[in-house]
Amino acid sequence: MTRIAVQGTPEGAGSGLTTRLNPGGVLIPFDASAASSALPPRFPSPFRPGVAHPLVAQASAETQAFLDGERGLPRRLFEGPTGGKMMGVLVVRAEDGRLGYLRAFAGAVDGRDRIEGFAPPLFEVERYRDVWREGSAAITELDERIQATCTSDADRRALEQEQRALSHSVHERLWASYRIPNGRGERSDLPSLFAPRRPPGGAGDCAAPKLLALAYSMGATPIALGEFWWGKAPPGGGRQHGVHYPACRGRCGVILPFMLEGIDCEAAPDVGMRPVGNPGDPGFQPG
Repeated sequence: MTRIAVQGTPEGAGSGLTTRLNPGGVLIPFDASAASSALPPRFPSPFRPGVAHPLVAQASAETQAFLDGERGLPRRLFEGPTGGKMMGVLVVRAEDGRLGYLRAFAGAVDGRDRIEGFAPPLFEVERYRDVWREGSAAITELDERIQATCTSDADRRALEQEQRALSHSVHERLWASYRIPNGRGERSDLPSLFAPRRPPGGAGDCAAPKLLALAYSMGATPIALGEFWWGKAPPGGGRQHGVHYPACRGRCGVILPFMLEGIDCEAAPDVGMRPVGNPGDPGFQPG
């Protein structure tokens, strides 16, 4: 696995302390009564069912109230044919000692990767868009050539093979645009984390990785995480509006163990391809 140690201010953080502590005003502080709550002794496993901590429940309730409010995101955005979205909250301790939480949505909402008040994507936006725009145009051109060809089957198969190879190359470049940090100050990308397999669709776009990356960029300490479904159930079912769910196994089961390295994290013995927690920690159990 490729690991890059990062020195100094993390990517995306501002040069000034105020910007670093709360870039774009994404940290929502708890009130005084919540700030005095007892905190978990270790970061609860994001793969554990249920709500990890009372502050996660409060952050989720406040986020749901915000989503339903006048300044929130219209419910129609979560009622389309593919259903709603996983939303996430991460309770953090900011560098200045304030206790609050961050918010994120999985994937994009209404075609937007970035929405004020929510964690940004993990990929380098301009690089990702350039690769997507150029790659999509080239794939479309090949598709038009395939559809228009009146030559032999061999020529058609050659064009289809060229298109598959191009699509594979475009996806590799898109995955490489993701910058995934961990609690040790290291960074990796999707191809390195999933090697020798290819990353599955949507890898790196879940709410949980976005939240941890934002916390690290702010110099904040992650305390507890929660994700809940918002909106219409997906076509395959399995999700209910407003209900909390553990982090997914197929994507986050690979990404989160790396991101939580360097964090005092509750061990999770069965999360997929890699264990959560740090070898040598008390209570650590390999997966």
